[in-house]
Amino acid sequence: MNLTTLPKIVLRLQYKIARFPLGLVEQQLRFLPTDAPPRLMYERGLGMLDGIVGSVLDDQEIATRGALATERADAVKRAEKLDAQAAAEKRAADAELRRTHERAAAEQEAARRDREKEVQQARERAPERAKQAEKEAEQKKAAEPAKVSLKDAVAKQLEVKEAQERAHDAGEVAEFEKIEHKNP
Repeated sequence: MNLTTLPKIVLRLQYKIARFPLGLVEQQLRFLPTDAPPRLMYERGLGMLDGIVGSVLDDQEIATRGALATERADAVKRAEKLDAQAAAEKRAADAELRRTHERAAAEQEAARRDREKEVQQARERAPERAKQAEKEAEQKKAAEPAKVSLKDAVAKQLEVKEAQERAHDAGEVAEFEKIEHKNP
């Protein structure tokens, strides 16, 4: 037996005695969540203490226990940071998605307003076109000799009627789109 063996045995015994109440505190802290700051701080400190004492006493069991406790506390802290980073990235992605939806809705609303405007303009121009077609028909009729064929007169009346029907259809389409937009 050499001179350092006896003091190491005495120190090992003293550390076991000092470590006993620390172990009781550690067991009480196990009731806290694994990521609770007091628990992590205590486990990391106790792990560092075990690592230092294990190195000084040349006891691999104590040193390994300390290294594992320190590594576990550090791993939990890293996991917390990664969770916080992931949550922040998720919030940013959700905000970007919300902005994209808002832009799409605004573009749809603008397109709907443009369609309504075009339909309204077509509806407003339809009677004018019908009148203009009638005028043209009358002018042709007046300019033609007295022998106007029945076929031409019927064709002009059909054109006028079709123009009126298109105007009426444009109005119905506009009404349908208004109803459809109000009740998607």
